[in-house]
Amino acid sequence: MRIRQQEESSSQSAYDSAQQMITNLPKLIDQSNQERTAREILTIINELEKVKMQTTVHADAMILMDFANKKLQQLR
Repeated sequence: MRIRQQEESSSQSAYDSAQQMITNLPKLIDQSNQERTAREILTIINELEKVKMQTTVHADAMILMDFANKKLQQLR
């Protein structure tokens, strides 16, 4: 039971952190900030990968990860 609570807590923290990072991404991406934005998106993806399966935020985290991966592909 304790491990489950710990996984839930750490997953929620990772999800919240990723959400905050997404809101801080620049609205307009141009050549001057493209590489920085790509690195930030990779950081978001890494944070979302910390969300464990079977937690309440897992489905939402996968939606955000799909969004982040699509944005990263647009930059490349």
